[in-house]
Amino acid sequence: FDEDELEETEGNTFAYDALNRLISVREASGEYKNYYYDTLGNRIALIEQEKEYTEAKYYQYNNLNQLTKQYDHDGDVKHYSYDNRGNLTEMRSEGKVFNTYAFDAANQLIEVTNKFGDTTSYTYDGLDNRIQAIIDLNHGAEHNNRPVFPPGPGGPPAFVEELKNKNPGPPSHGGNPKPGWDKQFNRHYMAQHYVVDYTKEYNNLLLSYGEHSQVQRYTYGLNLVSMDFLALDDHDNGWIPSGTNTVYKEQWDSLFYLHDDLGTVTKVVGINGKTSAHYNYDEFGRPLGAVKLDPNWSGPDNAIAYTGYTYDHFAELYYAQARYYLPDIGRFFHKTPGRET
Repeated sequence: FDEDELEETEGNTFAYDALNRLISVREASGEYKNYYYDTLGNRIALIEQEKEYTEAKYYQYNNLNQLTKQYDHDGDVKHYSYDNRGNLTEMRSEGKVFNTYAFDAANQLIEVTNKFGDTTSYTYDGLDNRIQAIIDLNHGAEHNNRPVFPPGPGGPPAFVEELKNKNPGPPSHGGNPKPGWDKQFNRHYMAQHYVVDYTKEYNNLLLSYGEHSQVQRYTYGLNLVSMDFLALDDHDNGWIPSGTNTVYKEQWDSLFYLHDDLGTVTKVVGINGKTSAHYNYDEFGRPLGAVKLDPNWSGPDNAIAYTGYTYDHFAELYYAQARYYLPDIGRFFHKTPGRET
């Protein structure tokens, strides 16, 4: 994958109506998009044109302003279904379900299954902060018998507490101008646990760790400044064998975040100033080159993306603290946990 081939957004122009709704995007390449809305502010049409090629999408809603159908130019119709509380439960097309969503009694998203059968499961603390995500590419935790080491009532394991206070030391990439490109295992299964800062208004993510996952420690200023990380160690980038323990590099490395005015991450750079990865998005936050946010990508294991939200690659959505956001349709798709909206 050549990161330099990513579509650039520089030179694009955007137009808005009197209600500050995006109505057109004209790209430097000459391609344009026009958006249309109903009187309630729901997007009802998207018209895209590139040279002589025109593509249209139309959207239909029910009386609760829930998106129920999307009509594509090729005649395909996507159907969206909801539970009685207004949470999106599945998307299907031509009779085939390609995404499902499960919620608990408090309207918290607890599991997403994509069209390949990959699952992403979530756990929360008593204050509705996400504290765990389990990514299973083997199609269901019951099929792999892999243990999950949970934080437990006493907090993270002792070694994680030691890592939190450890001096990162010199970079470990051995002269590689792109830190984060360490050779590491591809993983069918990842358990990621999160430590958040309860003293901050938005409960900033401080630490991420877990089985077959990097240890990542975050530093903040006005925005997220940097990530110190311990990469997983593997000499050939192969798939991790079943039953293999997590093995880390001996030294920490660091990446620094560059943001636009919205807080969207546009680049991560090393301590030497070299760019390790750069990121582009469409106007509603859909990653252009989403492979860069795949934890099995050969580059940096970064998931902080559009407006500073965390992108869950296999679920294709953003975690925005209180709710989750689907960039493909530009909507939050469930009720706010614990509250009526």
